Amino acid sequence: MFEQMLSQNPRNSTVLKQLQGEAAFFSQLIEQTIILAKIRSEMVSIYRSLASTKVPYNYESAIPVLEDLELRIHGLSHPYLVQIKSNCSTEIGVLRKLFKAQEMISHYKFKDSIFLLSLAKTEFDSWKNKFLPEVQKDKECQKPL
Repeated sequence: MFEQMLSQNPRNSTVLKQLQGEAAFFSQLIEQTIILAKIRSEMVSIYRSLASTKVPYNYESAIPVLEDLELRIHGLSHPYLVQIKSNCSTEIGVLRKLFKAQEMISHYKFKDSIFLLSLAKTEFDSWKNKFLPEVQKDKECQKPL
C-alpha cells in the first residue's frame, strides 16, 4: 500500500528507488556481517582448542577448516567490510601456512616446511607494515612538546 502511494507521483518513485537501494545495501551489509561473525567464531574455536589441548594438536584436521574459511571470507564483497575482510584473510592465510608447515615437519619434509614458514613470515610482515605508519603517527602525537 505504501509503495502504491509513492509510485503514483513520479517524484516519489525516485524516492522509492533510493529507499530500495539503501535497503539492499544495508541488507547485504547485515548478511555479510553475520557471515563474518561466524568465521570469527570458528577462528576463536580454533584458537581455544590450540590453547586448551594437552595432547599434540591435530594440525592436519584444522587445515581443511582453514581452507574453507578462506573460501568463505573471499565471498564478502560489501565496501564497508573490505578492511576487515583483508585482515581476516591475512590472518587465516598465515595460520594455514603455519599449520601446513607443522604438518610438513611431522612428515620430515623440512625443506617444504621452511618454505611455508618463510611465506608465512613474509605475509605477516607485510600485514604488520600496513599498521606501522599508523603506530608511528600515534607515537609522534604522544611525544612531549
